[in-house]
Amino acid sequence: MDLSRPNGINSNISPPRADFNGSGRNMAARANILIYEMDEYFEAAELTNKVKMKYIFSRALSGVAKKWYEQHIRLDEEYGEKEYEQIKKTFLEHFAPDNAFQEESSKDKFFKLTQTREDQSFADALLTIAMEIPSYSTNNELLIDKIISGLNPKVRHHMHAVPDGSHFEKYLDAAREAEKFLKSDPVYLAELSAMQGKQ
Repeated sequence: MDLSRPNGINSNISPPRADFNGSGRNMAARANILIYEMDEYFEAAELTNKVKMKYIFSRALSGVAKKWYEQHIRLDEEYGEKEYEQIKKTFLEHFAPDNAFQEESSKDKFFKLTQTREDQSFADALLTIAMEIPSYSTNNELLIDKIISGLNPKVRHHMHAVPDGSHFEKYLDAAREAEKFLKSDPVYLAELSAMQGKQ
C-alpha cells in the first residue's frame, strides 16, 4: 500500500495501514475492521470525497478487492460520482454479507467466553471472536476487562501486577506466567480437567 500523502491529506494524522485483498480466512472480519478504521480516520481528518476514495480507500485494497473496487469505481472515471458512504455499504454487502447477524452472534460469544483450557487457548479464542467485532478488537480496555473476568480464578489470583495503561498483551503474558506456575498444582489441574469435560 502506498502511504505517501498527496495534497489534501492532513500530515498530522496517519491513514490506516491496511491491505485488504478480499480473500483468505476471516475475510468478513477483516472487511469490517478496514471499514471501522477508515471511518475513524475520516472522522478525524477533513477530507474531500475524492481524496477519501482515490488516495485512502483505494490504496488499502489489493488482489480480488482491488479488482472489485476498479469495477465499481474506476469505470466511472470520476471518483466524485460515488460517495464513500455509498461504496462502503456496497463493499460490506459484498465482502461481509452476514455482517449484522455475525456481529450480534460474536458479541454474545465474546461476553460468554470463559477459560476452560490453558490461558493461551482462551486468549486465542478471545482474539478470534474480537476480530469479528471491529469496535471490540481495537478497544484495549474492553479486552483487558474480558481477559481478567474470563480467566480461571486461580490463574487470575496468581497473576503478577500489570502497570496501569498497559496493552492487553501484557495481561496475557502475566496470565501465561501464572499458568506455568499452576501447572505443578494437582488441584488446579483437576479443576481444569473437569471444566474441559463439561465442554
